[in-house]
Amino acid sequence: MTQHITTRSVLSLGVLFGWSVVSIAFAQSPGGFSIRVQSRQVLVPVAVFDSDRFGDYATVADNECMDTYLKRLAQQPPVEESYPAECDSRQVRNLRTEDFRLFEDGKEQKISTVTLEAHMSGVSVRDNLGKHTEFVFTPRGIWSASDTPWNYHEPPMGLYGYVISYVPPHSPVGSCHKIKVTVDRHNSYVFTRSDYCNFPNLPYDPLNGTAISRKMEQVLAPGRKGEIPLSVQTGIFYETSSISRIQISTEFPWKALKRSTDSQIAILGVATKKDGSLSVRFSDSGCCSSNFPYHGGSRAGLAKFDSGDFPARYDTQMDLPVGDYNLSVILTDGRRFGRADISVNVNGHKTDQLEISSIVLCKRFHEAVEIGVEPALRRAPQYVRLTSKNVEFTPAGDTRFQKDDPLIAYFEVYDPISEKLPKSGLRAKMSVVDARTGDMKIDFEDVSLTPYLQSPETTVRVARQLTVNKLPAGSYRLELRVSDGASVVTDTSVFAVY
Repeated sequence: MTQHITTRSVLSLGVLFGWSVVSIAFAQSPGGFSIRVQSRQVLVPVAVFDSDRFGDYATVADNECMDTYLKRLAQQPPVEESYPAECDSRQVRNLRTEDFRLFEDGKEQKISTVTLEAHMSGVSVRDNLGKHTEFVFTPRGIWSASDTPWNYHEPPMGLYGYVISYVPPHSPVGSCHKIKVTVDRHNSYVFTRSDYCNFPNLPYDPLNGTAISRKMEQVLAPGRKGEIPLSVQTGIFYETSSISRIQISTEFPWKALKRSTDSQIAILGVATKKDGSLSVRFSDSGCCSSNFPYHGGSRAGLAKFDSGDFPARYDTQMDLPVGDYNLSVILTDGRRFGRADISVNVNGHKTDQLEISSIVLCKRFHEAVEIGVEPALRRAPQYVRLTSKNVEFTPAGDTRFQKDDPLIAYFEVYDPISEKLPKSGLRAKMSVVDARTGDMKIDFEDVSLTPYLQSPETTVRVARQLTVNKLPAGSYRLELRVSDGASVVTDTSVFAVY
């Protein structure tokens, strides 16, 4: 008998629906489990497992496959792949198009294509603070777990999945539809998302219209306070004269998230104009949808998840035109919520004069292994990583620093007149003042930005590690001054030491 898991829940195995002809890589690796948004098509990722073995431990052959991979893994760069999907013999990988049936709102639909693809469910990342797992489910969002010990070497298992495409019946924008997939194979578990909603911007806002999104939207009401601690840092980077890229980095204590059989970790961001009208949304689901196969095949095991399994950070970006906005970020574990509200002021980028981005404070960095990689093959291919001199820097959601934490200031310089003046004239000066009194605490040496020039790029990407371990506990303001010999621009960022 074929068993089907079709509980109404969201993501991990997503359904995407679109009207424009674009291509978006989803799990960014060669041969990855791709989600593509194509004209008038719904693409439904499906995972199929042998139900007789779903709760079993790995076989001897599976363990030998994993051991071989771990030996090779020791030679890998800082961003490591998940276990190869072929190391999990419980996955069913020999189905044909005629073995599948797909229903939308109870009516069978004609399947256009079925493809089998390997999906990287996560990667293990080594940086200056330790090792952690990163998960990607949308083109522009990255979930990160807490650090694990250096001797803990357990990247997440890869996953083979089928991608079913079909042309849906016409429906109005905003309508939601139930999806059911069955397979003509005895003793099979079929994992797929059970619904999709016809909304624009779906690749970046896949929860729009779903039950979990409606719950988070209720928290947007004035006066609602969150129960989960949520820290957010934002930064503004110029893309064009009228559009800026907003960096949004969040942190939250993983132990504050409920870990049980009905957990669902999700996030929602809403940027509204000063008059309250909606500008842009993003949403993502980071863990525990009932549509996704978990360790050992049992969601009861979620209660035993440790810091290496549960998300503790989320990074994403959105594009905003010139204007003043209120950005509200909502995090939920399925029952409780965290909330943060930030004012975002986007000024026009004056292309005929020296300008700088926001200062973004970072604690983490590692080798920038994806430089030169084709965008479609990167993790979160539309997420612009903060890199300088072949090093990638991870923005801190929580800008409170312990005395021994590294404090790295990342910023970008846009200098259109560099062709008229020697680039050696581009210089930066930073200082730290007491945020309450304005008293100078540290006056750093003026530095040339020439070493940060990367021809033929015109944007200068700068990262400076600052020594602040002698500062007493308190709140401080980092002040930045950049000059090109003809003009001067400034910016500030606030942080705390504890």
